[in-house]
Amino acid sequence: MIGLTGGFGSGKSTVSEEFKRLGATIADADAVSRKMVEPGGPAYGKVVRLFGRNVVKPDGTLDRHAIAAKVFSKTALRKKLEGILHPLVRRSMEDALAKTKSRIVVLDIPLLFESKMTDLADRICVVWAPRSVRYERLMKTGRFPCRDIRDRMKAQMLLTDKRRLADDVVDNGGSLAHTNAQVRRLMAAWKRSLSV
Repeated sequence: MIGLTGGFGSGKSTVSEEFKRLGATIADADAVSRKMVEPGGPAYGKVVRLFGRNVVKPDGTLDRHAIAAKVFSKTALRKKLEGILHPLVRRSMEDALAKTKSRIVVLDIPLLFESKMTDLADRICVVWAPRSVRYERLMKTGRFPCRDIRDRMKAQMLLTDKRRLADDVVDNGGSLAHTNAQVRRLMAAWKRSLSV
């Protein structure tokens, strides 16, 4: 089991997609979180109680942008939300691991260290990119104001610290071809280790 993480804008989703293309099974914590807060989901009512009805859109779904704007500027509120979601995500990941027959499973968990889920993985892979590159990429998307980018980066563990704690690092500061070549090498190495 491989724990895949990174930092805001580091390109973890790109790396995850390449692992999937190469045959790995992906367990995506973000997808699990989104499902948990859908109407009728196990976290929906708790999140509405935490943030109030003003984060509920007319169709009954949660306004994720409004919630993000609140949690990334208020640490205490973010911790409460994480207290609701992280245990549910962990259980979902544990269930996925118990059911899978795949030889290589990548646990795509943005907050792998922060949520204390590293024990679920045999190895940890961090997707790294320089802060300036991450910031530039995020600005180009047009989805995040400068302040939001700074708040989200600040809310996460430093990427340099994650890199130091990793077993494997994918340097995603350059071209896509360079990144994918590293992913292919890692996938080949992981497969070799399983056949020993």
